[in-house]
Amino acid sequence: MVAILIIILSLLPMSVAEAAGPDSTPLYYSYTATVERVIDGDTFRVKVYVWPGLEASTAVRIGGIDTPDLELPKCEQERALGVQAKELLSQILPAGSRVTLNEIGPDKYFGRVGARVQTKDGKDVATQMLSQGLARPYFGKGEKPDWCREDKEHWTNGTRS
Repeated sequence: MVAILIIILSLLPMSVAEAAGPDSTPLYYSYTATVERVIDGDTFRVKVYVWPGLEASTAVRIGGIDTPDLELPKCEQERALGVQAKELLSQILPAGSRVTLNEIGPDKYFGRVGARVQTKDGKDVATQMLSQGLARPYFGKGEKPDWCREDKEHWTNGTRS
């Protein structure tokens, strides 16, 4: 991921490269990408078209949401919801589909970036996941949604209500 960001930043004007420096300010350029595969309900892999003739493959975490965990679920309900979230994202972003990545920034885990994601027809992917109840608002700070609780209405904008 670091190599990809270095490539991207080296191709941008200096003022933009400085904006994407250590303060974690997202890049406000849009990049077209092709979905390679869905990893889970809020992460997928893409081939990004950085520059004519220059492509990079990276994982993307969808900004503004959290979905149930597939890798380390805390309960059976979270695992089952995680499977449903991955299936829904796979329907929204099938392999080979085109997406637009906006507000690209570093993610807390190495090997992926965070971004706002739009489908080819301009629909916001986070909004689609939220509308189906398989995602909760989450912006990287504070407590994450507890998918094991029965009353899912206790989450509002990523915080307990």
